[in-house]
Amino acid sequence: MIILTFLILSVLLAAGPARAQDEDASAQPSVTVPATNFVSRPAGTATDGGWTLSENGAIVSGLELSKAGTYTFILVARGRSALGQWPEAHVLLDSRTVFKTAVSSTNWGSYTFSQDLATGRHAAAISFQNASFEPPGDRNLTVASLTVVSPGNAPATAVLNAGDYDQFLLTRRDRWPAETDARIAEARQGKLTVWVAEANGRPATNTTVTVRQTRQDFLFGAALCTAMFEADATNEDARTYREWTRRYFNHAVAENALNWPVYEPDRGKTNSAALDRMVDWCRSNNIPLRGHCVFWGCELPDWVRALPAGALPPAIRQRVRGVLLHYADRVEEFDLINEPLHCPWFEEQLGPDVVGRMFSAAHAANPNAVLYTSDYGIVDGSEIDSYVQFLRGLKDAGVDLGGIGVQAYFEEDADPFAITAAFDALASLNLPIKITEFDCASTNEEVQARCLETVLRAAFAHPAVTGFLLGGFWEPCREQPGTALLNADFSKKPSGETYERLVLSNWWTHAEGRTDAVGRYECSAFFGDLVIEARTEDGRATNAMLTIVRNGEQNLITLHLPAPPTNAPAEVVSEPEPKKAPEPVETNAPPEEPQAGSDDAVNW
Repeated sequence: MIILTFLILSVLLAAGPARAQDEDASAQPSVTVPATNFVSRPAGTATDGGWTLSENGAIVSGLELSKAGTYTFILVARGRSALGQWPEAHVLLDSRTVFKTAVSSTNWGSYTFSQDLATGRHAAAISFQNASFEPPGDRNLTVASLTVVSPGNAPATAVLNAGDYDQFLLTRRDRWPAETDARIAEARQGKLTVWVAEANGRPATNTTVTVRQTRQDFLFGAALCTAMFEADATNEDARTYREWTRRYFNHAVAENALNWPVYEPDRGKTNSAALDRMVDWCRSNNIPLRGHCVFWGCELPDWVRALPAGALPPAIRQRVRGVLLHYADRVEEFDLINEPLHCPWFEEQLGPDVVGRMFSAAHAANPNAVLYTSDYGIVDGSEIDSYVQFLRGLKDAGVDLGGIGVQAYFEEDADPFAITAAFDALASLNLPIKITEFDCASTNEEVQARCLETVLRAAFAHPAVTGFLLGGFWEPCREQPGTALLNADFSKKPSGETYERLVLSNWWTHAEGRTDAVGRYECSAFFGDLVIEARTEDGRATNAMLTIVRNGEQNLITLHLPAPPTNAPAEVVSEPEPKKAPEPVETNAPPEEPQAGSDDAVNW
């Protein structure tokens, strides 16, 4: 009997993919979508019996479900190996990876999984992420079909044609901004309660309360141009650049001044003067600066590459100590290892545990340093699984990761659903996430602005993301000048207008109202630093500073008004006075636009 069953299955698989999947799907209503009929096939080519992906990419089919439930999916595929590895097939539903498998045969095979899905339209994608072409090896994936088996008595799934699929994408994208607004309110705002009392402790009713943001809790920043901090950077452009930095950002990162070939081009001879000035300027302006980066396998001094294997570990230790001790108490956060997935030079020289040893050495040099990794190919979903696997391996090995860095590079429009799905996957590691570099290489300035808004919204709406840094913001300091926020004359490009509208207006607390019959005023406010003022119609006023936080325990304040000048001194209730706001309040709040040549923070 066992032999007979084996023979039947062998005949079915040998007969081709369609027959095998029909047998699997025959028990319940089902639909089979040949790969050649997938509605979106931007990568690959049609081959005998299916669609072959020889480079990393994906094909997509649109599905419409009439009933919620647990659906069974059957992928029929085959592969070719290279360098000892078989292709991996990833199945994504609405941009989220729900199944992955190695396709470890040149013969057709069926790969089955189940997924709970809601009623409505969905995008089902089959993605290939580990292509390799090393002659004579050519790792590729060929997909024959995807079968969807409905649960219970649900009717068979409908397959969307090209027009319906495009409409589905448009509708989903049109709804997305409103959906992110709701998620932003939940993730980034808290309820603020202001009590206003007269000098005698009685409620101050019908009193105007104004709440204004002075600093966001979320970190918005950019890579700072080293040339603007050189010793001779005393010209008008340099001063205006620094003014715009203060206006726009509460966070920053060193562009390339810390990279090993720049910082130590010759062994033992450091080039840190401009970076030191950048660090001190940021500290004096309350802008925390990140160090990027300590190690990067793709960018190394020639003298490091020439070292024999035995001399490399001491050089790594010296590099760690030299950087982290030099900037101890001045720079708190570093990208310790940059692009470990794409530039594994250190692992190739010293073995897979070298990254963990780098972290140990860095923490030994400065136990307070917050250490990140950073890599690209993440928010588009192409390498999110590999990055999560790499990071989880570090955590499992006991490496003290401080956070996850994500580089967000785009050629055209960004997919908000893929970005959100990537953040969800990374959030499973329970570490803070930062967009450490953002850039959109489109030559169309409207596309640049739209891409910026998409990534900003996706990041700000996700509770696990703590910061967003641009690759730069002024055109003369960009490798790709068209991708800046500001033109050479500091006029705003469409991206600059978008940034200001979102970060300095929509996501900045500006609230005003009057106290009720018990002296209370309530509003929603973005987490961060606020100045709160109470003012009566007869001109009496008081103000205070308050930082509101995510847990809500400190989101309440009481303000005491001065007594009316014509009244006798009233008995004041014995309650500590809130901290008064200094005049003027020195913050990163949006001031007037910088005037050329102004820079009063540091004597340059």
